[in-house]
Amino acid sequence: MDLRMTGFKVHENEYPHFVTMTIAEWLPIFLSQPYLDVVVKSLTFCQEQKSLRLHAYVIMPDHLHLVASGTKDLARTIGQFKSFTSHQIAELLETDSKRLYLWVVRDAARKQGEGEHKVWQDGYHPEQIYSQKFLEQKARYIHENPVRKGLVAEPADWLHSSAGYYEGRGEGVLKVEPVMWYNGRQRGQRPGMAVKPGGQSPPGIRSC
Repeated sequence: MDLRMTGFKVHENEYPHFVTMTIAEWLPIFLSQPYLDVVVKSLTFCQEQKSLRLHAYVIMPDHLHLVASGTKDLARTIGQFKSFTSHQIAELLETDSKRLYLWVVRDAARKQGEGEHKVWQDGYHPEQIYSQKFLEQKARYIHENPVRKGLVAEPADWLHSSAGYYEGRGEGVLKVEPVMWYNGRQRGQRPGMAVKPGGQSPPGIRSC
């Protein structure tokens, strides 16, 4: 069985997927704490109420990356997350009278005929994680994102990321569930993948 993605679709919900969500026109909305809080609270809700598991994440000023699994319908959960946070963020923009940002999200909506505001760009580009090596590659990419952008010197210095968790600094703004890959079949689990209990990181991710 080929566990890889063919196109940008979720094929097997119980397996981790690398996903990306980007704000319209790359607006740096998440530099402001209230907007960041919207995303954190919504993801926390998805973890608590929709069985979403986060294995790695980073929230950047204008986009976010997740390695996620667990939900029965990951595509639907991500869609609901984007819809809810879009409304919440639009309301905050209205309240804060952020005229430039409002013009951008309204213009994006007008161009695609999607209501009054379009906060997120289309899609979330899921890539199924099919090996420990690919998992570590994506986690490293996620954790090094703030460093590549010149926002911090070390990955763990970025507070809105799972890098600190994997460096032993404790939980960040979101709960993280490390995932470990095995060659053999595990009892009660699909071949190849098992979620480890909290507090232990899979080999290779700690160095991200």
